[in-house]
Amino acid sequence: MKKTVLAVLFLLVCACCTPVYAGEVKYVWVQNPDADANATPPISPTDGYRGYFGTASGVYSQARGEGIDFGAPTCDGDPLVPGGRPTCEFDLPSDSLSNCVRYYFSMTAYNTAGESLFSDESTGIARPIVLDAEVVETDEHIKIVGESFGPDLTVQVYGVDFPGAIRVGCSEVRLPTQLLPGGNSSPILVVTLCNDTVCTSETITMMPGQPAFTGVR
Repeated sequence: MKKTVLAVLFLLVCACCTPVYAGEVKYVWVQNPDADANATPPISPTDGYRGYFGTASGVYSQARGEGIDFGAPTCDGDPLVPGGRPTCEFDLPSDSLSNCVRYYFSMTAYNTAGESLFSDESTGIARPIVLDAEVVETDEHIKIVGESFGPDLTVQVYGVDFPGAIRVGCSEVRLPTQLLPGGNSSPILVVTLCNDTVCTSETITMMPGQPAFTGVR
C-alpha cells in the first residue's frame, strides 16, 4: 500500500518573545492525526515538520526538502476547536528574518516515504521590538526606538488605537504628547505596537510632573 503524508494546517499568531535584534515569528499548527492503517484513506505516520518562508507568495528561500526542520515537537497547545487535536509551536531562529520585510510562510509534514504538500500560506512582518523610549521635551513627543517597525505598523495606548503615532523609518516611532491620554502627566504609558497581528507591548515610564513651587523662605 502506498504511503501518504497529510498536509497540515498552519497559522501565524501573536505570542510573547524575548527582545532580539531581528524580530521573531512563531509557527503554530494543528498536530497531524495519529497513524491509522485502517482509516479511509489510511493515515501515515508523521515523523516531523519543516518550515519555509520567502518574500514573495509561493516562492520560498529554502528548496523543497531543505526547509527549517522543526523535528517532532511536543504538541500540547490548546486545540483551535473544542475536542480538536492539540496545537504545536516552533520559534524561527531570531536571525532568520530581516526587519520591516513582509514574509510569506508555509510548512510541510514528512516521514520516511517523503514530504507532504505545502500547507496553506500565511503572511506577516516579524515582531516589532522596543529597545528604548524617551520623552523629548523640546519637540513634545515620546520617541520609541527599536527594530522592525513595519510600514503598516499600528499603535495602541492603553489598548486604544492611537492614530496620531508618527513612524520615522523602521526603527523609530513618535507619539505626540498632546494627543496622549492625560498629555505627559501620566506616570506610565502602556504602548502596544503591531505588525499585522504580531504585537509587542511596552510600559514606558514618563517624566515626573512639574513641582508646585511656592517660593523660598
